[in-house]
Amino acid sequence: SSQNHFHAARQRLAYVGEQNGQSKLGEKDVEEIRRLCSDGLSQRKVAERFNVSQGHISDIITGKRWKHI
Repeated sequence: SSQNHFHAARQRLAYVGEQNGQSKLGEKDVEEIRRLCSDGLSQRKVAERFNVSQGHISDIITGKRWKHI
């Protein structure tokens, strides 16, 4: 299973970002999230603005999610 995931990611077979139909955010949203957080707005406030969890915002900032942007 893990080898299949690795292969899909390496070959760009997995749907990432906006291509994933379950995504609540778009690339412009992610860029705005990073800008707002770098400008000093709290992750909690940014999460409320985009209707996602604070953990999701943290993962975006640290590069665990949306790292292709």
